[in-house]
Amino acid sequence: MDIRIYGTEGMIAFDCEAGRARLELSRLDGKDETVILAHDEAEYDGALPVRVFAALCAGKPVTNAANAENGARVTEALDALYRSARSGQLERIGGQA
Repeated sequence: MDIRIYGTEGMIAFDCEAGRARLELSRLDGKDETVILAHDEAEYDGALPVRVFAALCAGKPVTNAANAENGARVTEALDALYRSARSGQLERIGGQA
C-alpha cells in the first residue's frame, strides 16, 4: 500500500509494502527526508477489514481490531502530525530519537 499526501511545499509518502516500508518527505526545496520503518511498524493486511466485515455479516464472532493499542497508535500519529505542522520539522512517534 502506498499513500501519498500532496501539499504546497511537497509530498509525504507512506509505503508499507514488505521490504520497502518507509515514510518519505519530498520537499520542493530539496530538503527531503526518508525514515526506514521496521517491519512491525508498517505491516498491514489490506484484506483483513473485508474478511472481518464478511464474518460479521455472517454472524460470526470477530475481534475488534480498533482496540486500545490501535487507538493509542492513531493518537500518537495525530499528535506527531500536529507537532510537525507547528514546528515545520519531521517529528518522531513514541519518543524514538
